[in-house]
Amino acid sequence: MRTFRFLQCVQRSLRMHRNPGICRNLQWQKAFSTNSFLLYHKRTEYYPTDKIKNFEDFEKYASPEEKDRLEFIRSEFIDYCRAGKFQILEPTDEDWLKCMNFETKSSRLSYLKQCEKKIMEKVKAAEKLKEPSRKVERDNRLDPDGQHRFIRAMFDHTVNMIADHRMARAALFEDPIVVDFSFIDSLYYHEIRDVALQLMYVRSLAKMSAFERTPTLNLIFCNVQKPWEENQIFKVLESRNQKLEDIAKGPVTITEKSYLDLFPKEDLVYLSPDARHYFHPDDGIPIIGGIIDTTTTAKLSYGKAKKEDLKIRKLPIDMVTKVYGNKCLALDHVVNYINVLRFTGDPYQAYNVLPLRKRRPPKKLQTP
Repeated sequence: MRTFRFLQCVQRSLRMHRNPGICRNLQWQKAFSTNSFLLYHKRTEYYPTDKIKNFEDFEKYASPEEKDRLEFIRSEFIDYCRAGKFQILEPTDEDWLKCMNFETKSSRLSYLKQCEKKIMEKVKAAEKLKEPSRKVERDNRLDPDGQHRFIRAMFDHTVNMIADHRMARAALFEDPIVVDFSFIDSLYYHEIRDVALQLMYVRSLAKMSAFERTPTLNLIFCNVQKPWEENQIFKVLESRNQKLEDIAKGPVTITEKSYLDLFPKEDLVYLSPDARHYFHPDDGIPIIGGIIDTTTTAKLSYGKAKKEDLKIRKLPIDMVTKVYGNKCLALDHVVNYINVLRFTGDPYQAYNVLPLRKRRPPKKLQTP
């Protein structure tokens, strides 16, 4: 009993004299760790919602806490304007409601900066329309009949037809790469936005692969919640001028079914940076979690693969050299890496497609 009391006193004294910087790190890790509270108490609905679309609806249905939060965000914006960070921005009702989705001050500032950038682009585009177009004058001078413009349009149409044909063949004969979208309810708004932007890069990468040496990509997006009009990812894509009709046409396959319904369990391999064994193309069909490298839910894909009793592998990047920064990669980088690894079978060549920030050491670690 005395020994137990003595150990308690030692532990209490160490806790009181611990470095405050270490305490902050421990609190940060605890706040952003994977637990049941974090997974089930995140927002699943973000402003503007079907019920609250403007300020009139907000005044009717919003809680007093949400109204106080909006006033606080407005006061932040006024302070930014006084500091000279914004000059021409006048946020709309939709902008104010979207600011409510961001949890931190820096993320709200970043979003408002993007809004001001869009306004500046519209102003510049309007000024260009007022000015006489030199390109049109030059085209009319070189080809008054417009024949070369017709040939260019025919060329673009032919290129699109070839790409569509090759992607259709890839959907039939190439091994697929699966992206899992079952984690959307566990992500914050800024994480959903980043995932949607990475999907834009993945879709363009799939179309570009039709003209590369590597095989044409056969991408399947699984566990996509319907209706798509209410899906948070597609809402972000629509705000980026991406129409749902164009997204549904390709160059990827989108389904609400699970990968377990489409393929046998023994043929599936879930990719996670927390796995022990390396991925080989012969292991099976790779599954990529629809999360980002800055996600607050650690080992989320690893836990789901364990629950579903799937094979878990990590990319053989460590076999080549050290990866600097976070070991997690963006979705488009993972897809490109897997495609090159399948084609060459050489992790050294696949390593070259990674971004330079992952291959180069930080400046403080570089030797002169």
